[in-house]
Amino acid sequence: MLAIQYLAQAKQVIGIEDLTPELVSLSIEMLREATRLDPENPDHLRTLLDVAILAERRDLKNESAAALLVLDPQDQRARLIDANARIDAHQTFSARVAAYESLLSGSERERLGDAVASRLAYDLALLHRREGNSDEFVHWLTEATVLDPSNKSAAAMAAGFFRMYVDDVFAETELLINLLLADPTDLQGQTILGSHLLDHGAYRGAERIYRLADSTARVNRNFTPDDLVADRALAIWGNGDPSRAFRIIRDHQAQRNQMLRTMVQRDRPDLTPLERAQMIVPLSPTLAAIRAALAVRLDDDQQTQHIRRISDATDQFVQRLTEDDELNDRERDERDREIALVSLNAAWTMLCLGGDLEQVERLLDQARSLRPLSERAEDRFRGWKALRDGDLTQAIEVLKRHRETDIASRLGLAEAQLVRGNRQQAAREFLSIVREQPGNLVGIWALDRLTELLGQRGSFSSTADELNALIASLPNAIDRVASEPRSLLSIQARPLQTRYQTYEPITVRFEVTNHAPFPLSVGRDAPIRSDLILMHRAQSATAQSTASVPPQVYSINRRLRLMPRETLRFDVDLRTGPLHGPLTYDSLSGLTLRTRSIVNFDLTSSGAPAPGVMGSDHETRPFRVDGRRITSAWLERSLQRFVESGPNDDLHEFARYSVAATIEPGSDAPEQQRNLIRSVRNQVVDESSNLPIEAQAWLLAVLPRSEVFEPIFDRARNSEDRTLFMSYLTFRVRDANNPIFDRASRHNDPSVRSYASTLRNAVLSAMESDETDLFEEIDRPSEPGAWGDQNVIEN
Repeated sequence: MLAIQYLAQAKQVIGIEDLTPELVSLSIEMLREATRLDPENPDHLRTLLDVAILAERRDLKNESAAALLVLDPQDQRARLIDANARIDAHQTFSARVAAYESLLSGSERERLGDAVASRLAYDLALLHRREGNSDEFVHWLTEATVLDPSNKSAAAMAAGFFRMYVDDVFAETELLINLLLADPTDLQGQTILGSHLLDHGAYRGAERIYRLADSTARVNRNFTPDDLVADRALAIWGNGDPSRAFRIIRDHQAQRNQMLRTMVQRDRPDLTPLERAQMIVPLSPTLAAIRAALAVRLDDDQQTQHIRRISDATDQFVQRLTEDDELNDRERDERDREIALVSLNAAWTMLCLGGDLEQVERLLDQARSLRPLSERAEDRFRGWKALRDGDLTQAIEVLKRHRETDIASRLGLAEAQLVRGNRQQAAREFLSIVREQPGNLVGIWALDRLTELLGQRGSFSSTADELNALIASLPNAIDRVASEPRSLLSIQARPLQTRYQTYEPITVRFEVTNHAPFPLSVGRDAPIRSDLILMHRAQSATAQSTASVPPQVYSINRRLRLMPRETLRFDVDLRTGPLHGPLTYDSLSGLTLRTRSIVNFDLTSSGAPAPGVMGSDHETRPFRVDGRRITSAWLERSLQRFVESGPNDDLHEFARYSVAATIEPGSDAPEQQRNLIRSVRNQVVDESSNLPIEAQAWLLAVLPRSEVFEPIFDRARNSEDRTLFMSYLTFRVRDANNPIFDRASRHNDPSVRSYASTLRNAVLSAMESDETDLFEEIDRPSEPGAWGDQNVIEN
């Protein structure tokens, strides 16, 4: 019981916002004491390991991991740390390689398990890479991905490396799929795969991946970025549904407009509804161009307006880029190059779609003012203008010059041939564009024109067909990562009892289950985030309101991955978190509790925790922590009981009885009641000295501050017993100038002297940083009734 008090106090210290080295040192010493008092509890060592990592104390980290493995051989994080400690003992490259290879062979690898072995193989691959040994790097990187496909670091490294050195579209796709399966919540991995598929004309597969990316972005950011919407619209259009592609952009525009108007309504309440309704968020130039092209393709009534908005979007883009005047020459040159390129693309798109020629010329002049146009670019515009003017001979003559090197010129040539009636020649040009650049606006426009000519939308690339088949083979669970997260990952929680007694462990069992048909790794940047959040609702039996309890973060990083259908079960004692104070210092009131747990949580715009991508939550049913109604009859029975048998048989009840001793009878209380309270107080002081030392030390930790207990505190202050004196220092002292520190400096136990010095430094550090709540729980006068009114003894 005393160890739990040290653990809870250490967690409170380490949770301070303005954490200092002194506070970290104090939490380490508290956790060491908790481990000494209860060496069989792995939770103490896990917390000590977390703090050691935070403090970058390698010696303590290795020591804690080794000790933890004795208590819990299944703790994969501890096993990995222990293995790395064995490798770190070797200084030379050859010795380290030999140590790695020893661990990654035969029975040693079996003992480590595939998840740990995969991470060691990845580290060995990086070691060889630093030495320039490419063959060994590739060997061990491949080994890492085979041992554990959910090892995201290895999957990402493999995808990046082999994409550069292997000219194989299918192998590249498989690597990107492996990366997606290693972390299906990673938006960047999703968009890289989607872009790869789009670039190779695998529109159906790209549409599926971009749908996942869109759902992920909405959960992550509440909206989808323009560039992602643009790529998704192209994939849908390429897959033969321009109407839906157009609706997606329209809905995206409406959502962004509504977000802006809501924000303006909050910040500018003086604006009228009409003024807010006229506010429109500008799209990116690329997305504006795709919307305009779709409007022309669908013969939309507002196509002229959409074409004009390409110019508006470009102007807004240029304005944003030119707002920053503090650029050096290199940065200014890069900015001007980008403005010229965007202006040139906007001008050409508007020209192709039949936009206003004055705006086209204005954008061209803007580009020319920053960069001279190449002969190819000038010819491109001359040829397209001739095409618009109906001068087909001139258009073909000019555009033909750059057919091989300029895709836009080739598109104009195809359009000119079509107008002239050379349908076969036009079809060949459109087909060459589709095959060469299937993933951009030009390629998909050409695909549409080719479909019109042929009367059907055929498959023009066997590569695209095979890539689509690869994506179709992905499990359906991938599609539900953001939209139906509980179908892949769930959390359940239930208290092991429906009623608990004051001071006993409040144990809740949690279960995190991987429902996906593929393994999921656990970590800070993994599909299963290693930190859960627990939110407690505590209702006093005697109070009308629900108490405010800070959220509790709990780490599940004891595992590196969960296999398909695997469940991780673990128990949490709620006394060691933020409920420690209410449960300990308001022990008579009784509480009704609910605990809501969230796996893969994010913070909303208001700062409240909520399920994020592939996030799930669960709330327990209400459960009780019983209090104690203070009556004269109970006090009399307890008085007699402890006279006859002493407090050793039921220390928890004696602690409640002790807390009741702080109650002051009312001014009109009968003399019999006053005498009863005096007898209770005397008995508490006398009997507490007969308790075993560790029980006395625990009582020091849970008693509220009251003059009633001054004789008990005085005994502890003057004790030579290490456990009792340490408990007094930890749970009763909160002033760096307390004379007890002078006495502690002369204590006969060197560990006490060291602990006292650490404690005093931490208190001074907290005072200097205005961290007044370091010992808030023991500092406040926790009279009975702090959560309800029980300061009256009932007859």
